[in-house]
Amino acid sequence: MAAESYAQMRASSADHDRVAEILKAAFTEGRLTMEEFDQRLGQVFVSRYFAELMALIADLPVSAFQRLPAHPVAPRLRGRAR
Repeated sequence: MAAESYAQMRASSADHDRVAEILKAAFTEGRLTMEEFDQRLGQVFVSRYFAELMALIADLPVSAFQRLPAHPVAPRLRGRAR
């Protein structure tokens, strides 16, 4: 699917909750200041689209257990067997 379609995919409540948890973990680990955490957390709850949420955590390391799952419309990686 085209990048434009991905950018327009609506975020679910679960997506919002998971991004909030990732931000909380990053703050606890000292990766974000209180001001950065507050600003990003505020953006989580007003973000309507999945791409907006991803932009809030793009610069943070995320453990494999906290990664947001690939959305069914996301392009598959070539060369990977199922």
